[in-house]
Amino acid sequence: MENKSLGRGFREISNIFISEDSADDNGHPETALSDIMKQYGGEGSDLAENMREIEENVTVEKNISYQNTPDAQQNMINALCMHLEEGFRIKTIELLKTNTKCRPGRKQNKTEKITIFLEDEPDLAKM
Repeated sequence: MENKSLGRGFREISNIFISEDSADDNGHPETALSDIMKQYGGEGSDLAENMREIEENVTVEKNISYQNTPDAQQNMINALCMHLEEGFRIKTIELLKTNTKCRPGRKQNKTEKITIFLEDEPDLAKM
């Protein structure tokens, strides 16, 4: 059975996205968008003319922890208020309450969990 070429090879295609020729300060490869456009027909190509907008999405996640001290609950409330004032919104709040009752020969632990959350907005098209 003979091997058929389906066009460009893996190495040639991957070089578009991963280039070892240049790297930024962190050692990550740099491939300029203009270099890609030149490779596919120059700056006057259909790719360059049809490209009107680039959308960039960045997600930042923070985990904030507090030492279990007598002031921890108040510090968490203060941090929550500060973030709300900065424009963040509440999606989910989880509350835990644990009670322990000790009697001679019997120990009872009761844990209550309350989750407060926003439901997704209803899809009006389905109604």
